[in-house]
Order: sequence, then C-alpha cells, then structure tokens
Amino acid sequence: MPLNLLQIVQEARGRLGQSIPTSVAGSTDSGMIQSLGLLNEFLEDLVQRRYWQANMRVCNFAAVATESQGLLSTLCPFGFEGILPDTFYNLTNQLEVLGGLSPSEWTARKVAGFSGPISAFRLRGGELLMLPAPTAGHQYSFEYHSSFFIYNAADPLPVFRKYWLKDVDVCTVDDALPIAYLKYAWKREKGLEYAEDFRKYESMLEAKSLRDVRAMTINMGDCGEGHGGGIIVQPGSWPL
Repeated sequence: MPLNLLQIVQEARGRLGQSIPTSVAGSTDSGMIQSLGLLNEFLEDLVQRRYWQANMRVCNFAAVATESQGLLSTLCPFGFEGILPDTFYNLTNQLEVLGGLSPSEWTARKVAGFSGPISAFRLRGGELLMLPAPTAGHQYSFEYHSSFFIYNAADPLPVFRKYWLKDVDVCTVDDALPIAYLKYAWKREKGLEYAEDFRKYESMLEAKSLRDVRAMTINMGDCGEGHGGGIIVQPGSWPL
C-alpha cells in the first residue's frame, strides 16, 4: 500500500534525524509548511520530466454534431497534457480518428470541404475540434497524459488532483521518489550540502523511468499487430 503525505514526510524527516510530525496538511508549523511546499514542487518536477504510465487516463465522450467537441478541461478533467498517439477512435463505427492536425493541415481540409466517415482532430484554444463534424451520439475514446499525480486513498473512486491537500493523499508514482526529493530539497533550502542526495534522486528517477513503460519490440519485417488498413485478424483465433 502506498505511503500517504504524512507518512512520506515522517519517513523523510526520520532519515534526516528530525522530529516526527503528527500532521502536515493544515499545520501552522513552518517546517511542515515548507515540507508540503517542497512536495508540491516535486509534483511540478515530475510533470516536466516525462510521461508516466501511472498517469495515463482514458477519455470517453459522446460526440455532438459540431466542429468543437468542447473544452479539454471538461472532457479530460484530470490535468490534460496531451493525447497519446494512435489511441483516438470512434467506438461506434470502429474507425480511428486522425491527427492531431497542424494549423495548415486543418485549414487545407476545411477549404477542400473534406467529408466522409473518418474524422481528423485538432487541439486549439483548449478545445477539441473534429473535421468533418462527427455524428451526434457516436461514442469516442482516447488516452491522455495527466499532470495530476495525487489522489485520496479514502475516496470510493479516485479523484485525481495536481497538489497534495490532505494527510491521507497518496501519489501515483513510487514512494521512494518523493522521499528522496524531500531529503535533497530540504537540504538545498537550508543551504546545506545536498549534491549526493540530489545525485541519488536523479539516479532513482532515471531508473524508475526506464522501468515504467515496457514497449513492444518493433518488427520491421511485417505488419505485426498494427492497426493500419486491411482486415485485422487476432493471432491464434483461427482453427488449425
């Protein structure tokens, strides 16, 4: 079971030889306020580093018959950072949605008056645009990267958020990362020597990043299990 905010701070402070707190969120103690701020800084650092499989979310929505399908903040409420390539599909007719289009590609398609069953998408001004406009009620789905790493383990359904808020909040990444970050960042803020702790944090971050996602081996000899044109047959689904 992952450690929560309070447990992470307790573990880091214990390793630093400091007193162990009984609460962090809402505390008026300057040390706890700083610890909470540094752990929020850690979350901001994670967003800038890379995408994590633990923060890949799914967006499902019913289309409306207009070019704009609405705000991404509404469609993807958990910190939208970008659509994962090749995951956007019309589930109703089982066709992939092409994109994301560049501004020039989008304009060219509009001028040409493209029509047909296959739509393409573009992100602009915080909205999801589709061309040609989809059929109302068709079901669509895609996966997206999220910048929200925090959730409350006590909630019946996880509601993710950007920053720590409660002592029982937990993080989607390995507990060792926020502990290591808090150790080095606290020393940095106090003007103490932190180079070795920083090196350990960076090394740990790199190691866990490499293990985070295992991609399939690319085979250049055939089409493999891709989703290109043609008939898709599930391997092993035919009788011998």
